[in-house]
Amino acid sequence: MKWYMHPLLKGPCINTLKIFVQEIPGGSRSGRMQHPGNQVIFVWKGRGYTVMDGQRHHWAQNDVIQLPLRLKGVTVQHFNADPDAPAVLICCEPNAFQSAWVDRGSGFEQLEVSPDYRG
Repeated sequence: MKWYMHPLLKGPCINTLKIFVQEIPGGSRSGRMQHPGNQVIFVWKGRGYTVMDGQRHHWAQNDVIQLPLRLKGVTVQHFNADPDAPAVLICCEPNAFQSAWVDRGSGFEQLEVSPDYRG
């Protein structure tokens, strides 16, 4: 992940959004997490699918994925269906807590790490 806007990045930009790029290697997957939702994802490169609350949603380059805002959050994981090329996702979500002090209630919880994660 490469962050472009985040509350801990200090600079002249506003902190009302979190924006980052996530690259998933060929044939791999992201970690699985419990997420509050309210995130928009643009598929910059690649093809694959997202499993959200047990349902598979396929996507390809130039598609847009939206994680709905839910009181108890959503469980989400992204999979790259191309074994030879990375999938690149541009993700954006409001920074409701740190910019407006609104807690969306469900929090973030990492349920499973990506097999490519090197801590």
